[in-house]
Amino acid sequence: MTCETYFYNNLMRSDATSFSLSNVDASYPTLNLKDHRTARTVRTTSASMALVIDLGSALDVDSILIQGNMIANTIGFTGNLTIEAHTSDSWGAPSFSTTLTPNTEYNYGIKTFATEIYQFWRLSCSGSTYAELSNVFLGEKFQPTTNFINFGWSASWKDMSKKVTNPYGQVFIDNRPTMKTIRADYKMLNKDEMTSLQDMYKANSITEPVWFYVFDPETSTVVNDPEEFMMHGFLNARPTLKNTSFGYFDTGFSIDEIL
Repeated sequence: MTCETYFYNNLMRSDATSFSLSNVDASYPTLNLKDHRTARTVRTTSASMALVIDLGSALDVDSILIQGNMIANTIGFTGNLTIEAHTSDSWGAPSFSTTLTPNTEYNYGIKTFATEIYQFWRLSCSGSTYAELSNVFLGEKFQPTTNFINFGWSASWKDMSKKVTNPYGQVFIDNRPTMKTIRADYKMLNKDEMTSLQDMYKANSITEPVWFYVFDPETSTVVNDPEEFMMHGFLNARPTLKNTSFGYFDTGFSIDEIL
C-alpha cells in the first residue's frame, strides 16, 4: 500500500498574509515568498534570518514545507530551520516551537505536527554571509484515508540542459536544472474520496501550486530519502473521472515540478 499527502491551501500565498524581516536585502524582498518560482527568494543582509509571518488571524496549521532555489541548487541556509508560533509578534517565550531539517541533496524539507492555531509564525535560520528562503508552504495537509494511489505510480526527470553542436563538431553546453514529473492513478474512489480530490482540483486548477509527498505507512517512507519523491508543482490538467461501477470512479493525475 502506498499513501500520499497533498498540501494545496498555502497560507503564505494568501492576500491576508504579510511578512516582516528587519535585515532584508532590498534586491530579494519578502514579497518574493508569494512567487511560485524558486529563484525568487527572500535574502538577508547578514548571516541570520528571523522572518515573521502574520496570517491576519489565527488559522489552523499542521505542516511546513520548504523548497530551495532549484536554479542555484541550494537550500539557502545551513543547519535547521527553527519554526515558532505565538498569539502576538513577541518571541521571548513562543507558544509553539519545532525544527525542520532539510534534505540538501534534493532541496526539500518537510515538518508536520499536531494542528496549531496561531496568527503569528516565525522562521529562523542562518548562513555563512546571508540566509535565504525560497518557496515555503504553511497550512494544513490533505490525506486520503481509504483509497490511496496505486502501485505503479512513476517519477521521471527531464534534464532541461541544452547541448548544441556547430558545423565543425564543437559542442556548446548550457547547464540547466532537472525537472521532475510524478504520475499516479486512483482506482475505485468512493463518493467522499472523489469529492475531496475534486475540491483540491477546483481550488488549485493548473495555475496554483500543489505540494505532494509520497510515503509508505508501513515504513514511513518509500526510500531512504523521501524528499526525492516530494513535489512542489503544477497539475498538468484537470483529471478525468471514469465511472467504473455504481458509485465508484477511477482517475489519475500528473504534476510537473516548479523550478
